[in-house]
Amino acid sequence: MSVFNEAAQIETAIKSLSWCDKIVVVDGSYKGFPEQGISKDRTMWIADKLGCHIILAQAGLTQVQKRNMYLIGRPGDYYVVLDGDEVWHGEIGDLEARAYRVKHAGSGWIPPTIRIFRHGARYKKAHNQLYIGKERIDEPLSPLMKGVHIEHRKHLRTQVRKGMSLKYFLYQINEEKIS
Repeated sequence: MSVFNEAAQIETAIKSLSWCDKIVVVDGSYKGFPEQGISKDRTMWIADKLGCHIILAQAGLTQVQKRNMYLIGRPGDYYVVLDGDEVWHGEIGDLEARAYRVKHAGSGWIPPTIRIFRHGARYKKAHNQLYIGKERIDEPLSPLMKGVHIEHRKHLRTQVRKGMSLKYFLYQINEEKIS
């Protein structure tokens, strides 16, 4: 989980992953985010209280660098990616593929994205591009995980946080060339 000032929602997000063996929370703003540093609210206190493994990101990391910080597992592990303002619904079944797409709900129409993947993958180039070695894990070809979805609750963000997120999204468009 990559977070920054998510105290209002992080407990629900963490509890939705209660079936995971370990929850890793990386705290800190991304390079280009309007406010820099680590969370100034109770985000880390809540994550610690709920038994999460906490990593504080140094200032100025890109989304790619920060996301790679939570990939601390070992061969055979799978990662489940969730943001601090998202809630996981459903349980995963047997895992065989190297990556799975998961449906989104609650934030307009977003196509299913890779949110479960095998150890050994790393983010490169952009925050949503996973690679194993030099080979990109192709999102459209990854199977869809059935019976689960992610509820994105960005509508619960404060107006200040929404404004910062919009500014950061515009920064991303220029920096990562996302569309």
